[in-house]
Amino acid sequence: MKHVAKYISKSDNSMNAAFYPSTLIVSKGKVIMMYLQRKLLMFINLVCILLACSSESEGPAFPNVQGPLHKSQLLLSEPSPTNFQNYKFAGSNHLAILLTDESSPWLGLAHGLKSVGIPFFMTNDIQQALKHDVILVYPNLNGANTSSADVELFNRHLEAGNSLIAFSPTGYPGQRLFGFDEADNRDHLQSLHFDANEMTHRFSTRLQETSIRLASSNETALGYSYIGVDGSTIAKYGDDSSAMIYKAYPSPNRTGHAYALGFDISYYTLKAHNGRFYGVADTYVNDYQAQVDTLLRLLANIYVQGESNPIQLASSPHNKEFTALITHDIDYAKSLRNALEYAEYEKSMGIKATYFIQSKYISDGYEQRFFSEAIRSSIDRLVELGMEIASHTVSHSNEFKNMPLGTGQESYPSYRPYVEDFATVKNASIAGELRVSKFLLEYLSNQVIKAFRPGHLSLPFSLPQMLESTDYQYSSSITANEALTHLPFQMMIDRKYDVESQIFEFPVTIEDEAGKLLNRLDEAIELAEHISRHGGLVNILIHTNITGHKLEFEKRFIETFKDRAWFTHLSEYGQWWRARNSIHIDVEEPNPNVRILIVESDDEIEGLSLKVPINWNLDDEQAKVDQSEHNVLTLQRFKGRRILSFKLE
Repeated sequence: MKHVAKYISKSDNSMNAAFYPSTLIVSKGKVIMMYLQRKLLMFINLVCILLACSSESEGPAFPNVQGPLHKSQLLLSEPSPTNFQNYKFAGSNHLAILLTDESSPWLGLAHGLKSVGIPFFMTNDIQQALKHDVILVYPNLNGANTSSADVELFNRHLEAGNSLIAFSPTGYPGQRLFGFDEADNRDHLQSLHFDANEMTHRFSTRLQETSIRLASSNETALGYSYIGVDGSTIAKYGDDSSAMIYKAYPSPNRTGHAYALGFDISYYTLKAHNGRFYGVADTYVNDYQAQVDTLLRLLANIYVQGESNPIQLASSPHNKEFTALITHDIDYAKSLRNALEYAEYEKSMGIKATYFIQSKYISDGYEQRFFSEAIRSSIDRLVELGMEIASHTVSHSNEFKNMPLGTGQESYPSYRPYVEDFATVKNASIAGELRVSKFLLEYLSNQVIKAFRPGHLSLPFSLPQMLESTDYQYSSSITANEALTHLPFQMMIDRKYDVESQIFEFPVTIEDEAGKLLNRLDEAIELAEHISRHGGLVNILIHTNITGHKLEFEKRFIETFKDRAWFTHLSEYGQWWRARNSIHIDVEEPNPNVRILIVESDDEIEGLSLKVPINWNLDDEQAKVDQSEHNVLTLQRFKGRRILSFKLE
């Protein structure tokens, strides 16, 4: 992993960290509550011992059941870095990302641009990049990787009215193309803020969007500031030095733009997605923290401004303002009984929710078992009502993040994790929690279990590859505020920087443990409204330990947004998102007044929405496409290739 060391923030030792827990700062009152809760659990454990109700005295939860019988192939060695040529498809209207260092953490750009719906491709060939209206040079542009001949090619590209984005440009290439006198190497950066102008107003209209924290108070970030700027400033660091600038290149038909970005958005995106920031977000959950999204929308706006035929994919189907996931955690017996009341309501509203169920089949020092054949009728009813069943581990231990990987052969009934208290669990492994919970939930529900959420959102670094090894597809294991994004994203192996996994993460937006949920309804609605302005995900976590104010909150939230948001369960959105992630787009120009849009999908997808230029008018009334007044097209269900013709006004 040495090749990414030069992109790491100063004081960031997360690359080699054996333990980097997500931390929630709690109030003094909550600390006291946790202490009393622990004492109560110790008392319950003592009672259980005195009553001889230990796990050894229990009969089997599932007589005559054993499994899974197959072995999971765990990833025990470090895989090869992801090849940038996996992203080589180059549609004519794609943003061209010109890599000057293939070992750089470029996957942050790839995953981030996928999330915000911008078509792009990767190349290390300057001639191929120059065929495109907008070029992004990453991770840097300097005299060592850019010849004077290349500089002149870029200059002609700009003078023709095209756009160039470069991270950390320095030396003669930077001075010549971006119009600054000097690039100052900085190593104590904490924040940046966007200047208020016509461009930044398109993507940063709220306080949390105009100011970006680059590092926590005990860390600093690396970057460049620019001195003697002969152009305009987009953003400044906390000390008021120029962090992002641009220079205009007027031409007869349109104006070209050269953008110098002194801060590495790609690395920042990956570090956030990996949950390796601590203290950057103001709050742990239940708030709008879209730092990553704001930076990516900056790139999206540059693309739209500079590309002749810009296309952007919406983040939700059917041109909905956002996607809403109602997700429930079921941690003990009463929660399962209450879940049926939630599910009956959701069914009445035509909504499919996700129920993350702990498969606790052993009584221990923390809780009595509740997962056995006795709950089959409740599981059957949830399935009949159209709900998704998902895994919430076996033990629900906060120590999940510290468990050993396991062998990949763990199975019921021999796998017997025992939770002594909040901070102690024995005989447990990550593979065991994933394999056995999935097996038993599939046995009871007759569903394929695709989604996972750990108890207490306890997040191991190995989770992405362990989910792959045990045949999951989707995760909801981090809060949106920790990941600094309100969009789904593709996870990374070991939550590092150079190998992507096939697991997609759907971060939690709103949860029910920070005070009475119904009292926070207005705040939740306001948060959803903020997300709806740009599109994104609102993932609501509600424990079904009670109904009352929690169920009433859900009812009022759904009533508020039922016509504006797409409500579905996690795996259905995950399947749609995975298909969207693989979409290929191209644009042909048979003559100056006609555009042919080609959309290809390897997987079946319904309700894909695309924003096209405002002067494009669909030329085929039989195309089975809805075209909104804002020129957003929504395609009906298709697989393979769709070809649409447009006339230009």
